[in-house]
Amino acid sequence: MAAMTKGRETKKFLFKLRHRDSEFGVSEETFNRLMNELSLNQTELVHKALRDLAEKTIPAYEPDDGPLTDTQIETIRKLSPIGHLDLSDIGSPLLGDN
Repeated sequence: MAAMTKGRETKKFLFKLRHRDSEFGVSEETFNRLMNELSLNQTELVHKALRDLAEKTIPAYEPDDGPLTDTQIETIRKLSPIGHLDLSDIGSPLLGDN
């Protein structure tokens, strides 16, 4: 089944509440309490729950190759115009040692 949202067709799905709360479902009582507590309607509450779960579960970025190797760090230092400086050579106005 599909619905129109701002000129785009979106899919719908049936959401079935559980008889009691569990790890994988909530009861009608809990669902209603959440709607009241958050001042959301049914659709908004389901979207919020799914959005929160997505942010918690799905990485926001692709995993990288881990920390730089010593060779990569050395190459960066050689190519950098300030690569020869030691961090102690750089003062910080935030720390009062300009």
